[in-house]
Amino acid sequence: MRTETVPTIYVIHENDDWMVPLRSAFKTIGVNFVEWHFGNGDTFDFSSIPPQGVFYNRMSASSHTRSHRYAAEHTHAVLEWLELNQRRVVNNSRALALETAVGSYDNAKHETSKSKITKQAQSIFGGDKPFITKHNRSGKGLGVHLFKDVKDLESYLDSDAITVTDEERPVDGVLLLQEYITAPKPEINRAEFINGELTYIVTIDTSNGFELCPADQCQIRTKPMFVIRKNDQFLEDEQVLATKIKKFLIENGIEIAGVEYIRDSQTNELLVYDVNTNTNYNPSAEKVAGEANMMKIAKFLKSELDLLSVEDVEAD
Repeated sequence: MRTETVPTIYVIHENDDWMVPLRSAFKTIGVNFVEWHFGNGDTFDFSSIPPQGVFYNRMSASSHTRSHRYAAEHTHAVLEWLELNQRRVVNNSRALALETAVGSYDNAKHETSKSKITKQAQSIFGGDKPFITKHNRSGKGLGVHLFKDVKDLESYLDSDAITVTDEERPVDGVLLLQEYITAPKPEINRAEFINGELTYIVTIDTSNGFELCPADQCQIRTKPMFVIRKNDQFLEDEQVLATKIKKFLIENGIEIAGVEYIRDSQTNELLVYDVNTNTNYNPSAEKVAGEANMMKIAKFLKSELDLLSVEDVEAD
């Protein structure tokens, strides 16, 4: 992997498409950076001392769907090497562990065999309650299916879909069962955090299903799919939830994340169901709202690099 002799920003990733807006932001503010692309098969000498700099982990839980099967595992090893050598890591190894194992949040039951899956579903949801399956290592809505009851799940497990389609099989062999929450409106919310601070909440129209693609082409419809809300538009219970989320992120080494939650139509509670540490933003929605989170990330990383450089000067 390429390194620099002076403290530099290093971005760890495996998807060039998702790097485009961050590259543009770095260029705009005139910051040099190095990409460590973990889909290229490069090697590291873990007996060596890593370069000085700020290391931003943007590894994706869906990396295996882009033929980068072990990119996440390789990233975890590299992050531990960096942390062992006291390097500044943004979204550290604990953050990556949570990104690649949704079941770690302990909000879902997880099973592997067909008999255990149906047995657990029966014991948790009964015979007639709807529920969702999802992959433990997820991303892109992998393995997300809504079942109206256990018999519906049995039919799916008996079908060819889960046995012949690679993306239907959990890459780590773990399939999660999660309660299905009915919202008052067909929408979910995503709170975006940078440097541990809430930047905005985006409300996402889910009337067309679970696909929550952040790309521009997802908004080719009369009603915008993504609508950004700022501080003065947050509800009181959203502000309370944001405080709890911030505490959770700090405790788990997560500095940049998109946290998804939904309102339960039965209890009116806000329920968090996903934390995405490799967050992307919708440029069209940001343009309407006058926001630019990738620019905020670039400036945050630059400020961390500047702080690191000052510490080096003082040490000298």
